[in-house]
Amino acid sequence: MKKILYIFVLFIAIIVDQKSYAQCGTCDVTIFNNGAGNDTPTSLADGQTICITAANRNRSINLRNRNNLTICVAPGANFSGALQNYNSNNRITINVFGTYEGGLTLNNLNSEFNVFAGGSYDDAGTLRVDRGSINNAGTIRRPIDIRNGSTYFNSGTSTGNITLRNNAVLTNEGTIDINNLTIQNNPTIFNRPTGIIDVNSTVTFRGTILNEGNIIIDGSANIQNGANFSVLNSGRFEVDDNINLRSGGTLVTSNPFNQSPVAIIIARDINLQNSGSGHSLSISENTLVDLSRDLIINGPYPVFVNGELSIERNLNINNSGGGDPTRLTISGSGQVSVSRDLTSNRRIELNDNASLSVGRDLITTNNSSTANNNITLNDNSSLTVSRNTTINRPIIANGTSSVILNGDLDIRNVGGSGLNFNNSSFLSVGGETDVRGPIIFSDNSIADFLDDVNLFNVGSSRIELYDNADILITADLTAQSFGSTVIVRDNSQFVICDARGPSGSIEGAFPPSSRWGSSIDPSPAYYGGCRILPVEFLSFQSTYQVAKRTGLLEWSTAKEWESSHFEIERAVNSVDSWAKIGELQGKGFADTPTSYTFEDMNLPIQGGNIFYRLKQVDFDGTYTYSKTTAIQVEGLKGNKSWRVYPNPTSGYPFQIGLLDPSSYRDEPISLRIISPTGLYHFIQVNDLRSMGSQVGDWLSNQPSGLYTLEIIWGENREYHKVILRR
Repeated sequence: MKKILYIFVLFIAIIVDQKSYAQCGTCDVTIFNNGAGNDTPTSLADGQTICITAANRNRSINLRNRNNLTICVAPGANFSGALQNYNSNNRITINVFGTYEGGLTLNNLNSEFNVFAGGSYDDAGTLRVDRGSINNAGTIRRPIDIRNGSTYFNSGTSTGNITLRNNAVLTNEGTIDINNLTIQNNPTIFNRPTGIIDVNSTVTFRGTILNEGNIIIDGSANIQNGANFSVLNSGRFEVDDNINLRSGGTLVTSNPFNQSPVAIIIARDINLQNSGSGHSLSISENTLVDLSRDLIINGPYPVFVNGELSIERNLNINNSGGGDPTRLTISGSGQVSVSRDLTSNRRIELNDNASLSVGRDLITTNNSSTANNNITLNDNSSLTVSRNTTINRPIIANGTSSVILNGDLDIRNVGGSGLNFNNSSFLSVGGETDVRGPIIFSDNSIADFLDDVNLFNVGSSRIELYDNADILITADLTAQSFGSTVIVRDNSQFVICDARGPSGSIEGAFPPSSRWGSSIDPSPAYYGGCRILPVEFLSFQSTYQVAKRTGLLEWSTAKEWESSHFEIERAVNSVDSWAKIGELQGKGFADTPTSYTFEDMNLPIQGGNIFYRLKQVDFDGTYTYSKTTAIQVEGLKGNKSWRVYPNPTSGYPFQIGLLDPSSYRDEPISLRIISPTGLYHFIQVNDLRSMGSQVGDWLSNQPSGLYTLEIIWGENREYHKVILRR
């Protein structure tokens, strides 16, 4: 009876044991205990499968130099012993459902090391693949060394250091969180949309890197030796310290299908170092590069911007190397914002509705012999400088472009510096202007100088107007005797007054047209002061209110006589076509100062350069125009139905707007905000107008980072990236 019971228990144990390693398939040899020694059968043959089911097998297994073997570590089993008489050139397959420990080398193109879900490579040793492949859906905690075109596919968790050499290929769909990533020669890294690669030290990238997921570097990132690093679609590349481009390395963002969130690079600095040749930075449409400090271009290496580049400190272009002098090209509605200073000694070019804004000073230097170093704007492009501008090289504007300089302008007598505006382009200078080089306006171009203009007696100092050009100086023009020139041709107007037309009430000081150096065409060309108006303007200014995304107009009058009303007119990207957007009643008769405000609540979605002027209408219907002011408004980019702004944001204020009313039919709306850690917060929307404030209230209590906002209505959904800053 006892014998029967023993056989029954053994039978049950065998059944249970078979269930525990059913994933291994058919087993030719089963090792189910630690054993007293090597219990591999002497009959082991090529092509057989060895199943390890022992809970703790730390003794070696003799493979007897057999080829095409399969080693399977069953669920719950642990193998930490050595493989004796194992020729790494032989084909071998390791399938890990339990735990594998110890070092291993693969050197056969068909060899595989597979860690399945629930399995792990742990504790000790290095997995080296000279030839072969690694596939991980479980956990790998040990170092991996991949060489000679071998491959590593990770869809699980990998925490051991990784070395890639000699055309190795890493494909990641899971999480790689490691201390060191070593890259040699020309490997390839594919980081898929679900992939996260987090490295706790500086990384030097070589080869090809295609990132659609998240790559986070806790130190610096060096992209060199011809490396091609691409951040694609909704990919994210975040570097705690600097990104250094050198020796032919290229960094590219691309989002051709306008996915949301957009491709983004976040770093402290990007430094195009003056070493090697051929490296570049390219920011494509619908992508963002956000730098917390500087962009430094130290050599003859270009930066191309078709998307958005945000620089929280300075942009420095400070090398006069050979080749094409163009260092920064902004095109296709690309936007570059520099929070502090821009200093450049090479060419900057803006095309096709591009914009460049400088938060403090703009300085172009003259330490280069290249003749065409300049700032050139084409095709509705815009340049805005918040403080002072010093140019030792020319600014050239074509194709209804605009330049708004809110501080002083200093045109030096070196390097061919000056202003050359054509094709209905526009200039506004808010501070004092010193002219030691040529100012040339033609083809219906317009300039407003809101403070004194000083025309110095140096060889190239002059002001020239051709082909219906129009310059207005609302203060004084001081022209030194002899050597400074004023030329007015072809129906152009050069007015020194407080309004264009000519019209206004305060006549600025100006030299007579008969003075030496002046050359004025007969009427209808005009050069001089202005007549007394029924309305005397004290001020007129426009301000872009970023938080509300509105334009605020403020003006005041010193007196009014027979003043009926003011019509507010607006033009977008060109002063050729004006539209009335509002009207305010005048005082009629007033001898004391009067102030007015008007808020433009409907700025164009596409953004651009927004121009304003006032049409002051008398009781008898006669009218005159004020000077022109302008603001620069960013376009709202994203999906077709909704826009979120401002972005970046501090949480308050925050707005969500419907762009395409036809896409919304009163369906219930819900919002989901996904944090950088993957946690999310749901909001059920009861009122369309409160959507933005509900999101802003929640963001106000969250840490800085990149959040994803999901908007769900009916069967539709959209995703928007939101950068939260403190």
